[in-house]
Amino acid sequence: MLENRAKLENILLTKLAQCYILDDYSENIPFVEYHVASTKIEEINVHTLFNFKIELYANESFEISIRIKNIEVMDWKTNFYIYRDNSEDHVNIRKDNLEVVEGFIMSKENASSVVGYIKDAFFYGTVDFENTVYYVEELKKYPKIYRRHRDSKLNAIIYKENSMSFASNSSHNETIVNSSGQHAINFIKADNEKELFKSIIGNGKVCTLFILVDNPYLRRVHNNDIRSATLHILNSVEKANSLFRSTDFDEDGVPDNIGFIIKYFIVLQSENSDMNLLPYFRKEPIEGTHYINAFSQYRLLNEVCLGVAFTGFTFKNNVLGISYTAEPANKQFFRYTAGGICERPFKFESGKNLNTLAISAVLKSVCCLVNI
Repeated sequence: MLENRAKLENILLTKLAQCYILDDYSENIPFVEYHVASTKIEEINVHTLFNFKIELYANESFEISIRIKNIEVMDWKTNFYIYRDNSEDHVNIRKDNLEVVEGFIMSKENASSVVGYIKDAFFYGTVDFENTVYYVEELKKYPKIYRRHRDSKLNAIIYKENSMSFASNSSHNETIVNSSGQHAINFIKADNEKELFKSIIGNGKVCTLFILVDNPYLRRVHNNDIRSATLHILNSVEKANSLFRSTDFDEDGVPDNIGFIIKYFIVLQSENSDMNLLPYFRKEPIEGTHYINAFSQYRLLNEVCLGVAFTGFTFKNNVLGISYTAEPANKQFFRYTAGGICERPFKFESGKNLNTLAISAVLKSVCCLVNI
């Protein structure tokens, strides 16, 4: 059971933490190949499919067809709150107003997949074909590049999976940290991206989530755009949900159909809100354990299987995600477990919840992007 819980945490971090920005980078040395493009959606046909063209690599366009995807990780019980300085807003969100999409390349319908979301009539997400995943992100996330194209009609930056490189003087540790503060589980890569949206029929188990969007994430990654942050995170959780439901954790040859449903989605629009139990932002990297200890104090964690915080803080040593892992506290007798999904507070931890995961969207690395 403990091994399966560790697998759950590791895969969840893998899927939720794939997209990040860089706090500091240069553009002089060719470490990463990318190009900028327009992903504007110009056409809607009679079947409510959105059609548009995209240059996945320079000078070669592909016509893509996408449709609105049913959001499986939300239902009518999902509570969405926005916390400002001295106020709390409970927002009623209709799933059909959140344009999370899926589709394919029209010339490669059976050999491609497209997932993402629509914002202001532009597509952002991933395109998977020819054993390669292309990331399509908002150009505004990369200010130095955006400034060169702000007067153009280009809105997106496109690069291949695993093409993000780091300078030799950078430490790029992508790890989960266990409850004792030691690096316990290495960051792993999903084996099969094509299984992300495999449909599973039959009864399954659902893990309830508490999603927290902190103010640095909202401000640094999405320029205070709550809708953009919400769509981005929902798309990531949808991917994790699809992967989990198609994963055979107990290795009996049958997918275990374990999925997610968001019970609470909280956005901290202001750091001064009474709901903010997290450290006040500073640009210098902080210890990931300091952040997750603060996040673990939220009482709402008592009501869910797992709490996930999306943060704009940079963690020291370029740790991308941090979690209490499922590990026996008494390895000789296996009497207790500490950390992991569905963990509950221990009195000796002053009520701290250990069912938590924190994901940083900002790395303090020297990364060089080169136009192709």
